[in-house]
Amino acid sequence: AAEKPKRPVFLTILCICTYIGVPVTIIMSFLALGGIQSLITDYMQALNGAKQIGDMFLGGGDVSNTMNEVTDATNSLAETATMWMNISVIVFAVFLLLCLIGAIMMWKLKRKGFYIYAVGELIPAITAFGFYMKIPSYVPIPGEMINLMYVFIGTSVLFLVLYSLNLKHLK
Repeated sequence: AAEKPKRPVFLTILCICTYIGVPVTIIMSFLALGGIQSLITDYMQALNGAKQIGDMFLGGGDVSNTMNEVTDATNSLAETATMWMNISVIVFAVFLLLCLIGAIMMWKLKRKGFYIYAVGELIPAITAFGFYMKIPSYVPIPGEMINLMYVFIGTSVLFLVLYSLNLKHLK
């Protein structure tokens, strides 16, 4: 009987890290989404409260009408932003699942798993960087978000490089 190829310890450790990291990242993404949606809801309630106070004291007129237009436009923008955040978290989860599938295949020493993993890592990282580059310079972005993006991209590239070091063991 042919001897079954042995999986290198380094590849085993990487796969286990991926098995743990993917579900944790998916859960954290959905929790973060809930927090962001809560902030949007709180902001919109405050804005609508300000609109109602303005209506009470201003009783119509140009300022009140402008406040109504701003509130309506902001509500529309908040709904659109929430919809796109929901979609992006789901799409992100799909790519994370590709990483998990790729890691499972690499655990079984299948080279195709590396390429599936690479797609799951690179497309979201490139997309995040592309979106960041398209944001106009006058739009303020919190430093934490920029740092988080760099950590995300750096981790993606690091794991891809580390998995690539094991390509010689994959068939």
